[in-house]
Amino acid sequence: MEQNCHPKIETGYGIAKGASSFETGMEAAKMALDNIHEYSISAVMVYSSVEYDLSEVLQGIYNVVGEKPVFGTTTAGEICNGAYKGTVLVVILASPYLKVHCGVGTDVSKNWRNSLNEAINSPSVKPFFEDINEFSRKIKMEGKNIFIMLFSPGNTRYNNTRSYEILEALKIKSLGIYPIIGGSSADDWQMEKNYVFHGKEVYSDSILLAVFETELQFGISMTNGFHPTKLKTKVTSVDGYEVLTLDGLPAEDALSKLLNTSKETLLGKHYAQTTGIPLGVSNSMGQYGIITASYSTAQGGIWLSAQVPPGTVFTVMQPDSTNIIDAGTEALSKAFIRGGITDAAISFAYYCALRPRIIGERYEEEIANMANMLSDKPLVGFFSFGEQGVADDGVCRHNNSSIACIVLGNELSQMAQVAFEKNRLLKEIMEYDQLKSEFITNISHELRTPINVILSTLQLMELKGTTMNQLLNDEKSEHYIKMMKQNCYRLVRLTNNLIDITKIEAGFSELDLHNYNAVQVIEDITLSVAEYAMSKGLELIFDTNTEEKVMAFDADKLERIMLNLLSNAVKFSKTEGKISVYFQDNNDTISITVKDTGIGIPQDKQEIIFERFRQVDRSLSRKNEGSGIGLSLVKSLVELHEGTISVQSAYGKGTEFIIELPVKLIDEGMNIKPKFNNSHDPVQKTKMEFSDIYTL
Repeated sequence: MEQNCHPKIETGYGIAKGASSFETGMEAAKMALDNIHEYSISAVMVYSSVEYDLSEVLQGIYNVVGEKPVFGTTTAGEICNGAYKGTVLVVILASPYLKVHCGVGTDVSKNWRNSLNEAINSPSVKPFFEDINEFSRKIKMEGKNIFIMLFSPGNTRYNNTRSYEILEALKIKSLGIYPIIGGSSADDWQMEKNYVFHGKEVYSDSILLAVFETELQFGISMTNGFHPTKLKTKVTSVDGYEVLTLDGLPAEDALSKLLNTSKETLLGKHYAQTTGIPLGVSNSMGQYGIITASYSTAQGGIWLSAQVPPGTVFTVMQPDSTNIIDAGTEALSKAFIRGGITDAAISFAYYCALRPRIIGERYEEEIANMANMLSDKPLVGFFSFGEQGVADDGVCRHNNSSIACIVLGNELSQMAQVAFEKNRLLKEIMEYDQLKSEFITNISHELRTPINVILSTLQLMELKGTTMNQLLNDEKSEHYIKMMKQNCYRLVRLTNNLIDITKIEAGFSELDLHNYNAVQVIEDITLSVAEYAMSKGLELIFDTNTEEKVMAFDADKLERIMLNLLSNAVKFSKTEGKISVYFQDNNDTISITVKDTGIGIPQDKQEIIFERFRQVDRSLSRKNEGSGIGLSLVKSLVELHEGTISVQSAYGKGTEFIIELPVKLIDEGMNIKPKFNNSHDPVQKTKMEFSDIYTL
């Protein structure tokens, strides 16, 4: 299924640093908005250092973008095609194929379950969690997919993160249907308080859920680049997030020994940040998720970034000195593959704030490699205190020391393409059904009108007691006979058109080719309608650039073509108008132009006039009769001759039909027919084609 190359999404980004929070937010937003030209804004995402007055930052952003959906979080550093600190990053997404619905849950440290429920039950998010299976089915039928962006509070000195539990609960509430990407909020390593934003409001200790509803391609991944060592320890007792003992020993004693560091050195310090050594937990597939040890507790335990049951084996993880900085590009590659993306629009990276401590200054090289891989497409995101993404086993997980990525494609997903194609075909079927209904109504009208005229005339003659002798001698009876005859012509014409168009479509119509002087044939046909044109006060002109052009064609069918076009010209031209027929010899082809100064055809109707049963005026009260078959038949007859027909028209000024036919000769010896023989009287045929013009 081919796609239109026109971009399906516009992306803009801007990063700024300054003394004024308001102006910094405004500057970043202006830079981002500069790249948005065509589509309405779908989302404005903000990643900010806590060193700014966050309310002022949001005011500055709103001053630029207006009342648009704004959301985001505070960070431990920002990513904008490179690593930054102490800045405000604004990212704008604009696409008719993307909608974002946000909800906030507050007071996570008091009761994270209530906080998550609060976010889920917000008005714009709630529909995505009610009867999820049915809702998901309906969304997919529309060609849409859903993913959730989750920002939850990271660790502080006072509260351990609940990000792991929040993610697991969110997976349960969404039945595992919606993939989840995100990072834990941070505060430049102050470990005091972190925030999320929604609208113009700033919320501390809160969850933000952003539900993305989109027809665009997207892929989510997560990697870490660490490999396991042989150093291991087993959890023997826990209390929530606190590991009490490892291998039966107090956890802080056992872990400091395992990390070859004194307990005193780690006292009051963040274990992972200080040592740069993460812990890994293996899953059933032998893949390792990263867990962070943060602070020791008063009872000799250690706080962890995720809950683990007794019996869990921790493995000391070590960065691969040669491949560690390839984790970022690996994450992007997996996201591209998972989303089936070949043309990225933008990539988001949620990059663990511990990685710079673990891999040193090479983290900047890692981020630069990711940006280089995307070429001219933006890489944006932030340094987080924990990451959510889709692991290699296809399960959404919370990890630390990792890189979570989402890549948005500039193309529609395969499911969206199928849905749009289905809707297009459904629309065509409905239009065809409507067209059939209109045609039946129209044909009924076309049949009923002449039949009613004939019947009424006969009834009138019966009432008057008209005899055969009176019919032959009475002037008024002659008028009645003409009226009946004209309407019989209308019925025959309609029947012939229906039969002919059906035969052509079925492939049963063949050409009776002979060599004729095409100039003479066209001129004779044109002059045969002169009386009709004159009676309506129209000037009829025939002109040519040659006096003779011998070629092979079906003269009867060419007559049908010309009479139909001329009858239309007469029908739709006003008194004192002009009809011109011009024959042009182009050597290998000929052109026949029929031009009038009539009412013209509206621009939006010119593409449909050659379609069967289509009419510019479809109402039964239209000024001129017609079935909508004529021009379709003309086009089919022209194409039987391997020719083309086109139209040029200006509404209110006139119409010009141009027929182009290839010049061919058939082997008939020297026998060139000066005129074509026809089993029907040509005058009668002209009367038949013009039978729906006059009211006698």
